[in-house]
Amino acid sequence: MNLRISSIVLLFIFCCFFVLVQCINRGNKNNETEPLSSQYMKYAGTASCISCHKNIYDSFLTTGHYLTSQNADSGIIKGSFETGRNVYRYNPNTFVSMEKKDSGFYEIEHKYGATNTVGRFDVIIGSGIRGQTFLTWKNNNLFQLPVSYLSSIHEWVNKVKYIHITKYYSAIRRNELLTHATT
Repeated sequence: MNLRISSIVLLFIFCCFFVLVQCINRGNKNNETEPLSSQYMKYAGTASCISCHKNIYDSFLTTGHYLTSQNADSGIIKGSFETGRNVYRYNPNTFVSMEKKDSGFYEIEHKYGATNTVGRFDVIIGSGIRGQTFLTWKNNNLFQLPVSYLSSIHEWVNKVKYIHITKYYSAIRRNELLTHATT
């Protein structure tokens, strides 16, 4: 009998505790005047730092961490687009040239005299301290372009997985971006 009464009392205490917690949580939600995301926006991002920390901000703009991923732009791409310095050769009959056009920067495949656009430089991964890898958008997916830039030798280079081909393989998923980052 005592076990039964103890079980009922414990169940009653648990239910009261549960109801109390629910009421407290509802009260907290009703007292919020703005969502947490907008509260954090006051402090998130580099722009929020400029007014108080301009020297630190200006210095940060030149670090590898800041420069490690950006939209493709002529002032950021380290490799040359100058004729003769803009080529990676796979073999005597196949090479890729990096070319600047009005609509952007491209890797162009040249194979037995025929040309084919491999992809547009849309995203740069790497600050250029060690090198840069280039990604292109296709059907809402990012793909790695086969030719990258290696700063230590100041040349366009081929990624290991693209030893014999000039095509990209598969889309780069979000968690894979870290493996492509070079600073």
